[in-house]
Amino acid sequence: MEVRVEKTAKALSGIDPTKIKLLTPYPAKPLARPPAGWQFDTTRNVAPFIQEVEIAPGAKIPLSIKPHLLVPEADGIQVFSIAEPGYQSSLGYEQTTTIGAILSTSILQLDESAKQLGASIDQLQQLLISLPKSEPQAQPQPSSSRKK
Repeated sequence: MEVRVEKTAKALSGIDPTKIKLLTPYPAKPLARPPAGWQFDTTRNVAPFIQEVEIAPGAKIPLSIKPHLLVPEADGIQVFSIAEPGYQSSLGYEQTTTIGAILSTSILQLDESAKQLGASIDQLQQLLISLPKSEPQAQPQPSSSRKK
């Protein structure tokens, strides 16, 4: 990850971004290992994202953050990289037609349906509890007359 202070057209409450230095006791590194078959790549042209950070009450500076990119470990000989069906590179992380996106959406819909079903079952139970209790019906007694 690479972080830099950016100059923007927006006023920065009297703070000159060129006078700010970002100091860290150690270089940035990923918090976890990449999954098997994947690696972090910092050499590709990944567009940085801008994050405003408040350094004092009312004083904000924009930081440009270039993230690590998770890419498959493909050597082109034994391991090949193929785009997921439905993947559109122009959408970046906003994919909607890939298998992963469709499964993710389906899981979210199933979770929501399960919550709604649980609420409906609770309402039915409350309705059943609130119904008046029925009186037990007297069962007819067998006649005691005997044939002679």
